[in-house]
Amino acid sequence: MGASVPDAPRAPCPALTLPPDWDVRSQAWADVTGDRQPECVLALWRPWRDWPIGRWAAAPTPITANRDAQGRSAHIAVLRPRPGGAIRKSGWAARCFSRSRR
Repeated sequence: MGASVPDAPRAPCPALTLPPDWDVRSQAWADVTGDRQPECVLALWRPWRDWPIGRWAAAPTPITANRDAQGRSAHIAVLRPRPGGAIRKSGWAARCFSRSRR
């Protein structure tokens, strides 16, 4: 194996207008969808919300326990910045943990 090469510094995400209850812990500005346009990738905590389908399901959804003691859940969000800091979701979002890591 060869010597490891340190990662080049990455540009930060442009200024974004995010919901006030998002607690962003880390970010990256990169083309993660392969369309040659960079996206803002955020690792964040936000208030837990069940899947919309939970309104019609007879049983609890499988993510019911995916929250910490403060009622927040961890997510990875892929966003496209728009003019003025507005965001457009790129169709990618994921809950990170099946139970709290805190």
